[in-house]
Amino acid sequence: MGTEPKFRRVLLKISGEALAGDQKTGLNFNVIGRVCDVIKTCTELGVQVGVVIGGGNFWRGVKNGEGKMARSRADHMGMLATVMNCLAVSDVMEQKGIPVRVQTAVEMPAFAEHYTWERAIAHLEEGKMARTFEVPDDEDDQLWFKNYNLLTAKPTIYAANVAEDDLADDGASNPHAAKVREMAKEEGAEVFVICAQIEQELSELSDEEKEQAKKDMANMLDYIDTLNELDTSGVEPMSHVFPVNNVFREDVVTNGDDREEILANAPEAKEGAFVVPKTFD
Repeated sequence: MGTEPKFRRVLLKISGEALAGDQKTGLNFNVIGRVCDVIKTCTELGVQVGVVIGGGNFWRGVKNGEGKMARSRADHMGMLATVMNCLAVSDVMEQKGIPVRVQTAVEMPAFAEHYTWERAIAHLEEGKMARTFEVPDDEDDQLWFKNYNLLTAKPTIYAANVAEDDLADDGASNPHAAKVREMAKEEGAEVFVICAQIEQELSELSDEEKEQAKKDMANMLDYIDTLNELDTSGVEPMSHVFPVNNVFREDVVTNGDDREEILANAPEAKEGAFVVPKTFD
């Protein structure tokens, strides 16, 4: 017989009477121990095991309450009997090192979790992350979901590796970083833009260079803190540190017509203009 399981998920139905053994009522922990050993063997093979347990060893609503009390109330007592059996079996499972959770459709948070798992299973089977699963606002449902500690329900930060030039705008102009941000938005996750090349260069620094870089960074951060203390209320933003004014004058004639006076200083003049010697033939 091979060890490769045929099914990856099975549902086991156990009657309450089976847990009582030959005594028919109450609990026989030898029987429960053997049942749990079989379940443990399955889980060690990677099989997910769901167990539905009856309560006939304590109470049967139809049999014990018929003609003596309201049918609905008798059934409620039967549900309580099933929870009692589940608590007993789960305790033995925990003793044997089998991870177990007790769930019931009837809310009783002090003893068991509220069973709404089928919605989460359907969500995960669609290939979606658990963190995108919309848990109802009900406090019990929130606690139920949190207690599963699903890996894909954990907060996630995506790191987008970009070129050094793309760091200036935090990767806003990088199309690949934009796709990462779009995916993260759908999951309610954060995106952190980095440049692996710079990280590599920093890792190659000597110990002395690293210490100097740490001091320089600390000085810059201290200076930023000092700048944050500056009150800039009522100050208009500027594109330059100092006001920039156009130093060029308007292109208009302001000195009149002094041609004759100017030509009087020329070594040689002709037809009202300077004569300039030839520089090449």
